[in-house]
Amino acid sequence: MTAPTRRRAVRILACAALAPGAASFAPPARVVWRGAALGAAAEIALGGGPLAARAEAAALAAALGALRGVERLFSLHDEGSALSRLNRDGRLARPEPDFVALLAIADAAHRVSGGAFDPTVQQLWRALAEGRAADAVARARAAIGWDGVAWDARAVRLTRPGAALTLNGVAQGFAADQVSAALAAHGLTTTLVDMGEWRGRGGPWRLGAAGGDGALIGRLTLYDGAAATSAPGALRIGRD
Repeated sequence: MTAPTRRRAVRILACAALAPGAASFAPPARVVWRGAALGAAAEIALGGGPLAARAEAAALAAALGALRGVERLFSLHDEGSALSRLNRDGRLARPEPDFVALLAIADAAHRVSGGAFDPTVQQLWRALAEGRAADAVARARAAIGWDGVAWDARAVRLTRPGAALTLNGVAQGFAADQVSAALAAHGLTTTLVDMGEWRGRGGPWRLGAAGGDGALIGRLTLYDGAAATSAPGALRIGRD
């Protein structure tokens, strides 16, 4: 997606980004990496006792390798990613198992939401975010329809003309899980990973939810779990 404010309008923040006293890391924590993931700000924080420098560096390298692997599949900001190639060509041959698995998750979300969750909104989202003319918006709207996405182990196909997918509703959580698992496999079991969605291990990690104005609107605690937020206030796509 080209407009990041949708996910960030209501966001989960650790203590460093909140007003003093609003929330805090329960384990003593160090932010060991800040960067970008799937086009948005991301970070990794570690708690607990330190590993040897070489072991910690190896764990972080594995985690970032896992992140780059997710981006090679699902990033809309990388023209060479599997998702970008699918959107450009309308077909992706021999998709990797993780790509098929995330499509299955998106399909389940589409069904349980009664169609409200629909990854085929990408073209409409872009048209509205870029302020395109009404005829371009109408063409983008006509490309929406999850029933126009077909896949199996051999290929993924977009059958509606002009269709494109965004998996940002699920890819950030998948990235957080993959990064967290890579850290755990290298002995780092007290971690908080922010890839646009949060994955905590070895908590409690105390988090705060901030609104678009930065004000604290809620709190939650992660022990060994995940958290995500969404908000309707930035750009709305309705039936009209």
